[in-house]
Amino acid sequence: ETVKVITTCDADKDILGFKIESKLIPLKRLSIFIEFPYASLEYFSNGSDYTKPNLHQTTLSRVSRNSVIFNRKLDSTTYQVACKWTGNGTIEKQATHRFILHPAMTTSNINTVEYVFAFSPSKISTSLPCFAAIKNSSIKHWAAFWNSGGAIDLSGSKDPRWFELERRIVLSEYQMAINAAGNYPPQETGLVSNSWYGRFHYEMYWWHAAHYSLWDRQPLLNNSLHVYADNLTSSIQRAKLQGYKGARWPKCTGPDGREWPYITHAYLIWQQPHPLFFAELDYRAHPTLKTLKKWAKIVDMTADFMASYPYFDKSRNEYVLGPPIKTVPENNDALTTENPAFELAYWRVGLRIAQQWRERLKLGVKPEWAEVLNKLAPIPVEDSLYVQWENIDNMWTKFNFEHPAMTGIYGMLPGDGVNKRIMNKTFQKVLDVWKFDTGWGWDFPMMAMCAARLDRPIDAVDMLLHPSKKFNFDVHGLVGGGNPYPYFPANGGLLYAVAMMTAGWDGDNGVQEPGWPKDGSWVVKWEDLKKAL
Repeated sequence: ETVKVITTCDADKDILGFKIESKLIPLKRLSIFIEFPYASLEYFSNGSDYTKPNLHQTTLSRVSRNSVIFNRKLDSTTYQVACKWTGNGTIEKQATHRFILHPAMTTSNINTVEYVFAFSPSKISTSLPCFAAIKNSSIKHWAAFWNSGGAIDLSGSKDPRWFELERRIVLSEYQMAINAAGNYPPQETGLVSNSWYGRFHYEMYWWHAAHYSLWDRQPLLNNSLHVYADNLTSSIQRAKLQGYKGARWPKCTGPDGREWPYITHAYLIWQQPHPLFFAELDYRAHPTLKTLKKWAKIVDMTADFMASYPYFDKSRNEYVLGPPIKTVPENNDALTTENPAFELAYWRVGLRIAQQWRERLKLGVKPEWAEVLNKLAPIPVEDSLYVQWENIDNMWTKFNFEHPAMTGIYGMLPGDGVNKRIMNKTFQKVLDVWKFDTGWGWDFPMMAMCAARLDRPIDAVDMLLHPSKKFNFDVHGLVGGGNPYPYFPANGGLLYAVAMMTAGWDGDNGVQEPGWPKDGSWVVKWEDLKKAL
């Protein structure tokens, strides 16, 4: 027999509504169950462990004839789940944490029953909305979402791949709105599954959230930007403890800002300039004195650390990064690596932005920042190609896997210190020899952005439609290819790249849709997308 289930979620609260239609209801052949798990400590799991019933508690309180409250306790965490239903249904306890809900016929429709579940970390005292109210809330929310922000239409294109690319764009907008626009930066797997024990990564925050600015959805970015202000004090303490000035941002953390101890976390640095990039995005969206003051201390402390971190090599008369240092791909020897390409480029971008910030505040440039910026080691080149780090061994045969981070220096980043001719040759070399199936989902948008800046729009589009298993958008727009799954930095990267290719970037010479082919194969209609840095 057919069972039709309609599921909806309230736009503002943690409330789910279910409408179930089936001829099995009056025959008493259909019921539903709710079962509460313990938290799973397994890597890349769905977060649930149903095999440890003795480690948590569930007690049931009846509120009325057709509503109950489940009181939950896991270790030090407590929360409530309220449930109400239509008709004369009943509830019975089947196991320690498993309850069966038996629907019964209603006066209005003997084949339909509705259930509403609300989740709250505090006591639920208000009456629950009905299914229709939740559905209406959802309808209004999504109508407002799709009628705001940027939009793009590829349907006039001759290239038959236009539909697939537009599908990826639209589904990525949706997935990022529900998985990466909350009150904190998301896990790399969003709300779908559990990765790194629920923690978020500061270096991945850019890939989750920067696109909101370019899609004119700054409020969604603002939801979580407070993590920089929240964790500034602890980041200043971290820098001081390690002998640096300013603020050193953590690599991997939860809402409390406490860094998860791990050797890579101690050596990774490419998350450090992110707040400067975000500050600049915020200022472009809100070019006011209020925005400048909002970020002033974060900008100063971030740049102070960045200026104090490099080591001055007197023999070279240059400031160098590392060792010890972990590069973007994290596949290097941290104790011997020096001057990684991406980090050197990002250091230049960050310190430049920080100086501009002070000029806007009429504070004048900081000489110590200027000193490092002017004497920072050049981006490493071997055989007329940019390489991942200085003096790398067998770059194109031994280290042609994981992230091709040197392509990000002229794409994701605006290219401070980059030679376009060398970059063009490097991009082609990556196309020729890189093992893309060893990479991650955001590598492909990163490559697309590099291609766009290099005036290679055909390559830019091809990268956004790359056949690698690490960039395979499923029917829901989720990107897989292995753990962690799904991988939302791929969606965020795609959206940033598309907006950049369409609205352009600083220094694009005013070319319309500069990242798209001009041979008539792609026709791009768009509105309200913003330029990239």
